[in-house]
Amino acid sequence: MKILELRFKNLNSLAGEWVIDLTSPEYLADGIFAITGPTGAGKSTILDAICLALYGATPRLGRITKSGNEIMSRQTGECFAEVTFAATAGRFRCHWSQHKSHKRPDGNLIETRHEIADAVSGKILESKKREVATVIEQKTGMNFERFTRSILLAQGEFDTFLKADSDKRAPILEQITGSEIYSEISKKVHERQRNEQEKLRDLQAETSGITILSEAQETEINQELARKQKSAAALTVEVEKIEKAIIWHQVIERIRLELDSLAREEQELQTAIKDFQPDRERLGRARKAAELEGIYATLILTRKQQKNDLQDRADEELQLPKIMQRAGEQEEKLKKLEQLTRKAKEEQSTLTPLIQKIRTLDQQLTDRKSALTQEELEAGKVSEEIAVNTKSGKLTRARIERAQKDLTLIQDDLEKHTGNELLLTEFAGIKEQLTLLLSLRKDISTVETSRREAEKQLHSATAELAVRCGNLITANQKLEHIRQQIRSKKTDSDNLLGERLLREYRTEKETRLREMAFNRKIADLQTYREQLEEGRPCPLCGACEHPYARNNVPETAAAEKEIEILTVLIDQAEELELEIKKLESNEKEGVAEVAGTARLEAETGNEKNNALETLNRITDDLNRNQTRFTQFKKALLNRLRPLGFAKITDSDLPGLANLLQSRLDLWQEQHLKIIKLEKELLKFNGDLKEIEAVIDTQNQSLIGIQQRLDTRKGEYQARVSDRKNLFGSKKTDVEQARLEKAVAAAEQAEKTLSKKCTNVRERLQAARIRITELTKRVKSRVTELKTLETDFSRALHTSGFINEQSFIAQRLSAAERNQLMAKAEQLDALQTS
Repeated sequence: MKILELRFKNLNSLAGEWVIDLTSPEYLADGIFAITGPTGAGKSTILDAICLALYGATPRLGRITKSGNEIMSRQTGECFAEVTFAATAGRFRCHWSQHKSHKRPDGNLIETRHEIADAVSGKILESKKREVATVIEQKTGMNFERFTRSILLAQGEFDTFLKADSDKRAPILEQITGSEIYSEISKKVHERQRNEQEKLRDLQAETSGITILSEAQETEINQELARKQKSAAALTVEVEKIEKAIIWHQVIERIRLELDSLAREEQELQTAIKDFQPDRERLGRARKAAELEGIYATLILTRKQQKNDLQDRADEELQLPKIMQRAGEQEEKLKKLEQLTRKAKEEQSTLTPLIQKIRTLDQQLTDRKSALTQEELEAGKVSEEIAVNTKSGKLTRARIERAQKDLTLIQDDLEKHTGNELLLTEFAGIKEQLTLLLSLRKDISTVETSRREAEKQLHSATAELAVRCGNLITANQKLEHIRQQIRSKKTDSDNLLGERLLREYRTEKETRLREMAFNRKIADLQTYREQLEEGRPCPLCGACEHPYARNNVPETAAAEKEIEILTVLIDQAEELELEIKKLESNEKEGVAEVAGTARLEAETGNEKNNALETLNRITDDLNRNQTRFTQFKKALLNRLRPLGFAKITDSDLPGLANLLQSRLDLWQEQHLKIIKLEKELLKFNGDLKEIEAVIDTQNQSLIGIQQRLDTRKGEYQARVSDRKNLFGSKKTDVEQARLEKAVAAAEQAEKTLSKKCTNVRERLQAARIRITELTKRVKSRVTELKTLETDFSRALHTSGFINEQSFIAQRLSAAERNQLMAKAEQLDALQTS
């Protein structure tokens, strides 16, 4: 990204419009340049203008909005910033502006405007404030934060970096370059590694208590699983058989229900067919009647036409005498109106020449009166102007006296407060120092609060560390006690079992139990033992030797005693084994508790060290800021002494800028008032001389106008007398309108009545023709009507109707016939199916 041109207006101390063209040969030839000048000259304002144009914000003031604009120059009503830059995507122009109502210095702020356009074509790319920043980031690859960190370092940040010691430069460099993300990554990696180590220790503690099954136990479990699976397979086959039987019974029940439903539907259908039989017969008669509808409709229409024609002829014959009488009366009235029209036209012809002559005389009188009125108005206007100018002269003299008095007062006040003039050059620098002092005081307050918080955290971490150290000692003692119990129980188990294992005792017990069962079975086979003979094979096992022959049965008492001893020993060993497992489980919990307590102790120790380190760092920052605050405050007091300040306290700092600003504004305002009053005095003196000259000229003009006015009044009165003798007070337009209205009314009445006579004559002729036509139609329709009635009567007999009344009784409307036909078709379809 490369800045090509910067334009701005009324920003901070740089009032007016400014242009910096970085494409000029001076900038291109040197390649590098610096912005220098004293404090308050406007160096930072140039950099602020670039930020405003691109992002609508500055590093010092943040985003400029409608609620507040601290960057607009004082006593101005508008400001703007515009920058043209080149990027890989092309050349673009960004414009930011804001103004007050009507662009007046005392107006309210209007919403800011921000837009970006193509610098070559001038096309607006975006004008919505929220979207302009997005477009700029797309074109340049930098948002406001990256721009101010990488290209435009905010004032004071780089100085802080240069003066910082080696231990403090790293966080400042991270803040400027935005590389603090790598510190965050390092912290996250350390936390992740610590969490994963804790999870690993917990898993190892859990797995240490898992016991591996022996081969005998695994075989026994597998055999039990096989038996369960075989039983489950048999149950699955039985369930499938039962489900098939249930489905078969459900199908039979559904078929039975369907048969019952069909039987009910058949019975309902037969009942419906029987109930519909009268309607079916009625439908047949209605169909026959429908076949005669065409003939009957023609007959009815002919009858109706014949009846209408007879009624119309009777009405016309009744109205004919009245029409003839009305025609005669209107003919007499028409003759009288023609005589009135002729009389009105004769009167109009007689008076028209006189009216024309009077109208000419009236026009002359109007012209004379208009001239008189104009002369009178002009005389009155000149008189009013003289009075106004005289009054204006008095006001101007009063203004001169008042302005001279105000000028004297302001000059005296400026002489008393000559020191305020120094604020013109010193105020910007003083304000900058005040801002820095207030910022330092705020930082000191923040750091003091942080130090108190750090002391609390250190005290809390120290107390917590003592508690957790005691918890760790208690946990270790508890764990050691459990381990001693485990060792004791294992010693008791070893003493009880001797050199053998518990499963060996269990195997021996099972062997003894099988032998005892075998001996008991041998004792139960007494009958078979008595049949055994030495040397002959046993019928059960086929052996020739018979160790358990007559009365040779093994004893079971010794075996039972051994089994009882083994049972007691095994029970004791199993009880010890359960106690050992329970203690081992407690040992695992104790190990986990010791590990957790140790981890908490280590974390608390780290927290204490961090809190101590933080407290030391905050204390160093507080001392450094307090030293800087004292130095800056002393420098500020040196600059304020010429302005009448002997000392300043911390409580004076917040309102000092406003106090100085008010003094500067007062001095500027008074200086502007002096200039304004001097200009007003010059203007008022010139205006007074001009007013006096105008009054003299107007007095001479008024005398001439009065003389012309007297001459015109005499001429006007002579013509008024002539008009009254010829026509009196009557108005020509009214008389002419009266004559024209009388003639027009007579002609209109004659025309209206003539039209009525014509209409009556035409109505009389039409009535006579209508009576003739109706008579012909009635005579011709008699024969047609007889023929139609004969044909209809023959058709009635053919279709089985007695007369016309029976035919009408059997008729049905089309909707009724369609309804009955649909029902009949529905019943026929159901009966067929």
